[in-house]
Order: sequence, then structure tokens, then C-alpha cells
Amino acid sequence: MPLSQIAQMLDADEETFAAAVHRIDARLRAEVQRLQTSRRQIAQLAAGESLALPPEVTAYLDRLRALGVSERMVTSERDAWILVAARWPDKVREWMPAKIAELEDPRVVRLYRLLSQVFDSDDADEAIMREIADLMAAMFEEAEASGRSDLDHVQDDASYDLLDSFALEKDPRSARLAELMRERGWDGWIRLERVDDKRH
Repeated sequence: MPLSQIAQMLDADEETFAAAVHRIDARLRAEVQRLQTSRRQIAQLAAGESLALPPEVTAYLDRLRALGVSERMVTSERDAWILVAARWPDKVREWMPAKIAELEDPRVVRLYRLLSQVFDSDDADEAIMREIADLMAAMFEEAEASGRSDLDHVQDDASYDLLDSFALEKDPRSARLAELMRERGWDGWIRLERVDDKRH
């Protein structure tokens, strides 16, 4: 408050003084509320995923962290889910219960931990890469046999291409994993397809 206004308040009668104090209090409350809102927004920005993802997806990411998945791997998952949520906002919540249920499978947990080892290191361990490819191929074959797939019923080749490109560009070792998957009869990354099926 300017000093000139303080002097005016001191010279004012009781009613005018009370009104001025009320105005000052209202301004201070508004400023406090604005600062609290800014703090919440900054906290959300620090969290990252909470601004762009449904709570079901953030719960899934938190579950990955609790399982010991590296933060770099969780960040890659988050970035991919941001793209998925932007393209299929009405479908994401339908897919998440199955994704969370998958984390009860020890193979899925091991897969994430192996991926964390690979992408957190400077060099790719070929033996670990092959184990990852073996796990992924086995689980996709099982899912194919049982008719389970998150995205098979969604027809949008351009979006799949974007997601595949995004995954492969995040780390050059993804290209080696894609090559190992092709050796095992699967092509793609987000929507894996049988190599023979893609030729027809």
C-alpha cells in the first residue's frame, strides 16, 4: 500500500477506516488465493502426467514406480500414453483396468524391469535384449491365442505409425528390439502383427 494511502487512512473516521481495511483484506485474500492456485499448477507441472492424462493412467504409472520400474522407463510410458489419450480419449479408461491387471503377471513385471535395465544403461546387453524379445513374443502369442488385444479393434493406421515412430525414436536400442521381434515373427511396436499377416 502506498504511504499516501496510509496517511489518508490514519486521518479517516472510523467508518471510512473500517471500509479501507475491508478492501485491503479482500485484495490480500484474492492475492493469497492466486498464489495458492499458482502453487498447485506448478506442482501439477512438476508431476507432469497429471495435466495430460486421465487418473486411471496416472495410477498405472504410479503402480509401475511401485514395482521398481525406472523413472526413465515410466517417463517413456507416460509420453506414449499422452499420445494415446490425445488420439483415443474415450477409449483409454476402458483399456486401463486390463493394463493394470497385467501387472499381476510376473512376466510383465520382469519385462518392465529388464527394459529398465536396458534403457538406463549406456550399452545394450544383447542377452537381456533377447530375453526381452522372447518374453514379448511369448506374451503376444498367448494374447493372440486368447483373442486379447488392447488396440486391434481400433482402425487408425496413421496413429499407429506415429506411435511406432515415437517409440523407436525415444532410444536407438528400440530399433534392435524391433529387429529381434521380427526374427520371432512379429512386426511393429505398439500394434504388433504377425510378419506373415503383414505380407498379405
